[in-house]
Amino acid sequence: MARRLYRPSAKPYGRKPPDTEILARLNSGGYKRYLQRILQNIEFSNSGCWLWKGYTNENGYGQLNLYHYRKVRPHRFIAYCFHGLNLFDLALDACHSCDVRHCVNPFHIWVGTRSDNFKDAVAKGRWHGGSYLFGNYYNDLVKS
Repeated sequence: MARRLYRPSAKPYGRKPPDTEILARLNSGGYKRYLQRILQNIEFSNSGCWLWKGYTNENGYGQLNLYHYRKVRPHRFIAYCFHGLNLFDLALDACHSCDVRHCVNPFHIWVGTRSDNFKDAVAKGRWHGGSYLFGNYYNDLVKS
C-alpha cells in the first residue's frame, strides 16, 4: 500500500474564502451580478414593497448565496449596496420600515442597531413579549 504524501491546498484558507476576500470581490464590481439576480427575483406590490421571490428561510427572510460560500439575506445585501452596511458586521441590522420580511425595496430598508430594531417593533406593536430575549433588562430599556 502506497503512502500518501501531504499536499497543502493551493489556497491557504482551504475551500471557503474569508469574509474580507468576499467583500474585496464585491467592492471591485462583483456586487453587480448579485444586484441583477435580486432584481430578477422581485415582484412589485401595490404597497410599494419589492417582494423577494427567491428562496426564503423558515422565518420568512430571503436568502442569497455569495460566491457559493456565504449566505446573505437579500435585504441586507440591498442595505450594503445602497446604505453602505457592512455585510458581515452583525452589530448593525438592515431594518424594515414596512415590516415585510422579504421586502428588498431600498427605500423601505434602514440601518440600525438591534436595539433600534426592537424599539421600532415595540412602537409599532409587533413585539408583545418581554422576556423572550432580554428579560426585564429589555423592558426597562424600551420604557426609558
